[in-house]
Amino acid sequence: MDILNLFGSYWGDNINILSAKPIISIIMPIYNGAKWLPTSLRSLLAQTFANFELLLINDGSIDASEKICQEFLERDKRIRYFYKKNDGVSSARNLGLEKAQGELIYFFDCDDIIAPDALEFLVNLHKDTEADIVSCACMNVYKQAVSVNLKVNEKIKTIVATRDKWKYREIFTGAIICKLFSRHVIGDTRFKKEIFYAEDDIFFMEVFIKASKIAYCPIIKTFYYIHSDSSTHRLQPYSFFQSFVLAKYLIKEKVYTATMDTNVRAMAYCDYCTSIFSLFRYVVRAGDRQEYERLHEKYSELLENFLREEKMAMVKKLEYKTYIKSYKLARLIHVRKI
Repeated sequence: MDILNLFGSYWGDNINILSAKPIISIIMPIYNGAKWLPTSLRSLLAQTFANFELLLINDGSIDASEKICQEFLERDKRIRYFYKKNDGVSSARNLGLEKAQGELIYFFDCDDIIAPDALEFLVNLHKDTEADIVSCACMNVYKQAVSVNLKVNEKIKTIVATRDKWKYREIFTGAIICKLFSRHVIGDTRFKKEIFYAEDDIFFMEVFIKASKIAYCPIIKTFYYIHSDSSTHRLQPYSFFQSFVLAKYLIKEKVYTATMDTNVRAMAYCDYCTSIFSLFRYVVRAGDRQEYERLHEKYSELLENFLREEKMAMVKKLEYKTYIKSYKLARLIHVRKI
């Protein structure tokens, strides 16, 4: 069901509901999001929990995003609008954190959507558990719409973790739109501007390490919209994959410093190594032999050890091995004709 039909006209009692200090600050970075922005905004402004401020951070958009923001700004007093020169999503979110007034922080992208009761669900989870971070589940969708046919398992239990938080992989993975943060646990943590892919993963890991209590309820309330312009679907430059590797390396280092849990360390190490293969994949398909040789000299020993020790499907292991076996072999097997 299209979210426009699901919510109908949201202009109603919620428009002017805002206390002197909002409970939640929703931070939305926007860059050329005019195609999806109206639906995304409606899904937020129709929430059953209404006491929030919505910070729209226009990161130098050159499409109709500003016009759309201004139209919504005129209709709803909960919206605050900021325009800045394009400097990336991390910079936009950091500006939102500086301007935020709420005691709870929620990050939302301009093409994502949430169920009408998502914020209420997260706020109640926060009240019930007094956790620094609370999280629901997220579903990937290929239409900008909320599924109304989701079945909730009544046996689902909320995980509340303190010192044992590393035991539960599900509470420190997943999209950032699943999570509601207490402002105090974020503190002075900010998104790293030099990282432009997986920057939210690093931010979350830093905050997660500081958190004393985490709560997670695996009920789907948020929806990550996958489309042709999503970062996971766009044809990305090489710098994108380099940034990805740097992000996974920094996460690995933070995990190794924060916990001795062997399973968590192994996961972080695996994520880092597999991210390096994305570099090999790119240069092989691009036909950049010089860069391939540089990568091979830098990473081949690390990756050989990884493939020797890591348990994975044989097909995947063979694929990875060809990338570091030889440039000619990798080109022969992996180059795709367009």
